Amino acid sequence: LTLFSGLGGGALGFQSAGFELIGGFDNNAEAIEDYRMLTGSPGHCVDLFEAGPTKIRDLVGPRRPDVIFTSPPCVGFSGCLPEKNAKTKRYKKLNSLAELGIFVALEAWEEKPPIILLENVPRIMSRGREWLDAISEMLRSYGYAVTESTHDCGELGQLAQSRRRFLLLARHIEQVPEFIYEPSVHELLGVGEVIGELPIPLPVDDGEDAPGGEMHRLDKLSPLNWLRLALIPAGGDWRDLPEEVAVRQRPGRHNGGFGVSRRRPSQELSG
Repeated sequence: LTLFSGLGGGALGFQSAGFELIGGFDNNAEAIEDYRMLTGSPGHCVDLFEAGPTKIRDLVGPRRPDVIFTSPPCVGFSGCLPEKNAKTKRYKKLNSLAELGIFVALEAWEEKPPIILLENVPRIMSRGREWLDAISEMLRSYGYAVTESTHDCGELGQLAQSRRRFLLLARHIEQVPEFIYEPSVHELLGVGEVIGELPIPLPVDDGEDAPGGEMHRLDKLSPLNWLRLALIPAGGDWRDLPEEVAVRQRPGRHNGGFGVSRRRPSQELSG
């Protein structure tokens, strides 16, 4: 069972490892719609601030999950948010969902789940220290052994991307007396190793299927923009273009007139 499931990325990971999904919960209706479509399992649009353990149990049924995976909002714990903002009432309330999710996991069923997980950004270990301490104390009072660690998803999943995450793992000592071991670490792959077998991306018309799939297609660019791309030296950028094809500033765009336009497709921005 997943709490703060989003569109189901974490749930898909468990599913691919052989677990049966019995429910996912999130307060975003569109995310839950995606969750149902991607996982084929029941998804429920629920706000944990308004729905307690009883509501969760009623929606899932009496069948207690073996593993509960929680991935509470990370915005207040992330370094992307200024620390001053993270201390505001709004983000403190958002951060409290980390503890609330664990409480719901512990109280929804009389027989406690053997395994409870909490995933988040690594900075939760500093910015969210008070929450983690409270969570660990609560879990230990229910008979759990608790471990905090960080890992690189790319090294564990043998991906072409480095992505560090925090994981709190709690095992109910009576039900799971054995240690739970960390998976093996692998070298990161190169991007070419991942996409090397795909066909050369080509531009396609609207409604036409891309040879390598929807995520492996080439945007339509004007001849001038193709020339610009060809003339950028290795390690350079648009500032290294010859004067004849230099990018001109345009009022109303981000980054001093050279950023992304939100309104017009790229093929209309050349010249």
